[in-house]
Amino acid sequence: MPQIETCYSPALYPFRTNTDDTITVVIDVLRATTSFCTAFNYGVEAIIPVDSIEKALKHKQDNQLVAAEEDGLKPDFADYGNSAFDFMDDNLMGKTIYYTTTNGTKAINMAAEKGMVAIASFLNISSISNWLISQNKNVVLLCAGWKNTYCIEDSLCAGAIAMQILSNPNFESSGDSTITAIDLWDTWSLNPADLVRKSSHYKRLRSLGYENILNYSLHIDRAKCIPVLIDHQIIDLAKSDHNKSV
Repeated sequence: MPQIETCYSPALYPFRTNTDDTITVVIDVLRATTSFCTAFNYGVEAIIPVDSIEKALKHKQDNQLVAAEEDGLKPDFADYGNSAFDFMDDNLMGKTIYYTTTNGTKAINMAAEKGMVAIASFLNISSISNWLISQNKNVVLLCAGWKNTYCIEDSLCAGAIAMQILSNPNFESSGDSTITAIDLWDTWSLNPADLVRKSSHYKRLRSLGYENILNYSLHIDRAKCIPVLIDHQIIDLAKSDHNKSV
């Protein structure tokens, strides 16, 4: 029976118990994976995760479209930052974006070394959960956190996804981390913003002027995308020519 495990930090990922035939789902609610889902909503063709600012700059020098964030801020050279509002742009239809962030893209590239990687946020919870159920494989929910530390908002989202997946009797929980994430979501599901406003990462973003991203990031099922990393680029399986069972 496939198992679902929650990993609260990339630093814990090497110690996960689900390692065979596993899909890792990277969650970075504030803000990368929320921004990815928004970009796919606006027709982006692919997102290529880059693991450093230096590599992102090189792609910009090669006249590629680049989104970047370092310590919460957009570097001067980047076309876009890491806010979902940056990607509410119909001109992005069909474009490929090279993308680097402090936490999310690093987690994606790390997980890619171990197998299949999918992307989740509150925006695409039902789409990604239903797809994961259809794959019938072990699932590791990887919270991107902040520089390898715990983040409330990612754990909330992991709990919401785990709850949906475990509503299918073919899956079971693996370890205490998923039970804790589900209990966190169950407790705060009616008013998640009240909890996330207490979080260190939200306070960090608020100090940088990005407090307006909170409510949008907590919207459930605003996107129907199924972002999956294939051949080093993230594509939306809901719209692509790839078979949805990959």
